[in-house]
Amino acid sequence: MFCVVYRFPVSADKEGQFKIGWSNLTKILKAENGALGSRLHRNHDGDWIAYAQWPDEKTWESSDNNSAEAVKYRQMVRDSFIEGRSVEVLYKLNVVEDLLERI
Repeated sequence: MFCVVYRFPVSADKEGQFKIGWSNLTKILKAENGALGSRLHRNHDGDWIAYAQWPDEKTWESSDNNSAEAVKYRQMVRDSFIEGRSVEVLYKLNVVEDLLERI
């Protein structure tokens, strides 16, 4: 399994738009591109952090080949960013051992 950790520079007045775009894009990436899902977090400084799981790095790298609906939600996410900033990939990780509880 391959995981990616992102930081999103979301404008305070566009948080609702970001959450809708992120949620819908995540669902589409699962349905269309083989993603295994993602979790969205808020850190103590207010940053938006997402942890996404993929079967492997190759699947993640090819995940930008999307439907028109995915393009729409990806743009909705980008339009929620603080002006002049973009998503940051913090980590690309290969899972060594997985002890996360499944609920």
